Amino acid sequence: MAGSLIFFASLGVVSSLLGVMWGQFFQYPIFRILLSLFFLASAVATFGGWSVRLPQAVYRLSRSGHLTAFLTGALAGLLSTPCSGPFLGSVLAFAATRPPMESVAIFCAIGVGLAAPLGLLLLYPGLLARISFSGRWAVLLKRWLGVVLLGAALFSSRISFRHGCASWAGWDWC
Repeated sequence: MAGSLIFFASLGVVSSLLGVMWGQFFQYPIFRILLSLFFLASAVATFGGWSVRLPQAVYRLSRSGHLTAFLTGALAGLLSTPCSGPFLGSVLAFAATRPPMESVAIFCAIGVGLAAPLGLLLLYPGLLARISFSGRWAVLLKRWLGVVLLGAALFSSRISFRHGCASWAGWDWC
């Protein structure tokens, strides 16, 4: 929950200080290329193609699970923005017109909303006991999510090339 909240609070601070809305980052070709590469790497990792080995210090920090949970919440916030953007467009436009503290409060409320289901699981941990995390369905879900990540990579790279990224990168053959 804290990862999601801090991600959106940081996003609110950056947006209010720079006067830039979150969706405007998608107008920059380098951002779209980096996002495409992130989705592609995530898809390959999901299919078992490779895994990321972090420095041992990171694994020592994450033994308690708090760092892992925090980073998962932050990543959920990052990955939720393209999907939630169309539904939150008017809220984000309203936040852009407000003073910085109000804008940050609006972004924090969005983070709390994203983290609310996790809060429910914290209040009622018995709900997790009802879910089986192994079996054929888990393998199929992992493969399906890998296909979704691959589709996201292809979609975002297609948009990048369609909007002049190819000529920007020196690839005039597109």
